[in-house]
Amino acid sequence: MAGEVHRKRHEFIGFFLLMVAVLLFLCLVSYNPHDPSFNALSLKVSADNKIGKLGAYTSDLLFQLIGLSAFLLPAPILILGYKLIFGREIHTPCLRAMGFILLIAATSGVLQLFSLKPAGTDFMPGGV
Repeated sequence: MAGEVHRKRHEFIGFFLLMVAVLLFLCLVSYNPHDPSFNALSLKVSADNKIGKLGAYTSDLLFQLIGLSAFLLPAPILILGYKLIFGREIHTPCLRAMGFILLIAATSGVLQLFSLKPAGTDFMPGGV
């Protein structure tokens, strides 16, 4: 009985993580620099982001912090959700998390070296 509850809890958390990854991808893809956000003053009442104002704020924050490498964030969340749903073992989770953080930092650094600023955006490609 306890194993069944444990498995169902992992399935629920995995499904939740899959939904978070899809929503995060949608808010990053539908980013509009003219949406209301932390560092942009806009007279628009509604946001053009597919997720709404929460998506506009989230995408602006992620692009300001880590730049275009924010598009790497949904991938490990999808993989983690998949592994939790189907009961796969996660080998060395701390090491993998640290490696992913280093990947984000290295990608942001490389993107910052090349001054390829996307057209119509107000953030640097490497973030802060």
